[in-house]
Amino acid sequence: MPDDPFQDHLRAALASLVPGSFLLLEETLPERRGLGRLLGRGTPGRFVQARRDEDGADLLLEAIGPAGLGGGHPMDDTTLARLRSLGWLAPGDDGWDQVGGPLLRVFLPWSDLDRAAAMLVDTLRTLDVDPDTVRTTLG
Repeated sequence: MPDDPFQDHLRAALASLVPGSFLLLEETLPERRGLGRLLGRGTPGRFVQARRDEDGADLLLEAIGPAGLGGGHPMDDTTLARLRSLGWLAPGDDGWDQVGGPLLRVFLPWSDLDRAAAMLVDTLRTLDVDPDTVRTTLG
C-alpha cells in the first residue's frame, strides 16, 4: 500500500498523545462558522476522535453516530455496515459501551497506533469527508 500522508500525520498525532489527552478531527462546514456555530445552527460536522485513557494503556476511538440510532449524522445501512466492517461498534451492538452518548465507539490498545490511524482515515473516507476540510485539535 502506498504511503498516505494524511494517515502518517494522524499516526504521528496519535503517538504524541499523553495519558488523558485527545485528538479531534472535525470537518469544517461553512454554515457552522461564526454566530451560527455558537448557536448550534447548521449541519453537524462529521468527526472522529481518539482519547488516550488516564493510565495510557488504551485508546478510545469515537466517530459521529448514525441519526437512526440517536447520533448526529444521517447514515444509510450500507455506510453503517462499512463502518462496522472497519471495527466500529454502534449503539445497541454487543460490546458497545455507552461512555458518552450515541457515538460509534471502539477501544484499542495504545500499542495499536497503526490500526487506529488507519481506522480514523478509513472512517473519514467512508463518510465522504475531504481531508482538506478537516481541522485537527489536540487537547
